[in-house]
Amino acid sequence: MKYLSVSEIAKKWKLSDSLLEIIVPKVKFNGAFLTGKTWNIPEKCS
Repeated sequence: MKYLSVSEIAKKWKLSDSLLEIIVPKVKFNGAFLTGKTWNIPEKCS
């Protein structure tokens, strides 16, 4: 499964990185996980 970073999702959705940093932990994308301070979001969620 391919994972995308917050920056990649932000570009795809035309949102700011900082907004997604707030949204991702609250929305709880199925399969997303945190590595250190970096969110890994499954490509299928984007």
